[in-house]
Amino acid sequence: MKNILLLLFFITAKFCFAQSSKLDFTGHWAFNDGYVSYIMDVSKPVNGKSLCIIDAQGIQTSYKIKCFATAKDNTLNIYYSNVLDGILLNEKRVDKSKPILSLVNKEGKVISYWKQIYNNLSTNGEGEVTFKKN
Repeated sequence: MKNILLLLFFITAKFCFAQSSKLDFTGHWAFNDGYVSYIMDVSKPVNGKSLCIIDAQGIQTSYKIKCFATAKDNTLNIYYSNVLDGILLNEKRVDKSKPILSLVNKEGKVISYWKQIYNNLSTNGEGEVTFKKN
């Protein structure tokens, strides 16, 4: 009986720790690559989806896009909806069924994986710490 209680304690503790280690992606995120400033606001999820607004301003760049995001485990996948303001040069090539950006919480660091929208990162495919939550 003692061993069963001890096992249940460890299983419960591990489950609670795993739940608390998930990052809350809701809020204001910012990133500047030296040429463009990106501001991203992520709303609280409703029915599993969050509204996202990404505002990009910089050298030869000016757009604000509406997106939606889904969170699973420690990953936030962001999907393009439409342009709210400005011009997104590769808008016609964006596949709305695939994420344009993913944020992944790995060992306390949020790694960005830009999927479809051009940016100035040389490590685009591998991911890089870019967005910081304010």
